[in-house]
Amino acid sequence: MRILLVSDEPDDRSMGGPRALSRLQTELQALGQECDLWFRDQIGARPRTQRLRWPLSPWLLRRALRRARRAYDVVDASSAQGCRLQRGAVLVARSHGLEHRYYAELLADTRAGLLHKPWTHRQWYPPTWLGQVERSLRRARRIIVPNAGDRDFIVRRQWAPAARIEIIPHGVDAAACRDAPAPEAARGAGLLFCGWWTTSKG
Repeated sequence: MRILLVSDEPDDRSMGGPRALSRLQTELQALGQECDLWFRDQIGARPRTQRLRWPLSPWLLRRALRRARRAYDVVDASSAQGCRLQRGAVLVARSHGLEHRYYAELLADTRAGLLHKPWTHRQWYPPTWLGQVERSLRRARRIIVPNAGDRDFIVRRQWAPAARIEIIPHGVDAAACRDAPAPEAARGAGLLFCGWWTTSKG
């Protein structure tokens, strides 16, 4: 089977999303599947600004696939990337956290005075990105979300039935558990945070 994993992010394997896709590619190849991995440079490096990429990213992927002249059986695309794909390959829409729920929480935080988002973001983000995410979810043969809350949100809005949605929570590399210190090992006295500390992560 020929599989394409695609995400409109820079190819930075130190970040969670690209690293997870890289490991998924390795696992699929170990199972004997042909698997390519595309990030921003393969989709189209320009435009560089995120606000311009929101409406254009799905079109850039469609154009990149035409130029590649390579047929895929499955295209696993994050967020809105799959909403403009031509018919043919099976589309799997993957979300690391549903944007519609994030946006609702962002608006609630703005109303509560916890953060400020300019009106330009509130006018631009929903039509250019949220609508395309919804279209991708509606078109997908299968949907992957990390939790039941995202699945239930999609089902309530009738974008897809529960039977087409897989819940695959974020995991931990098994090697990290195998190589962990013994329970009786000396511990530090502080708190270690490993992650991306931004408002989008709550």
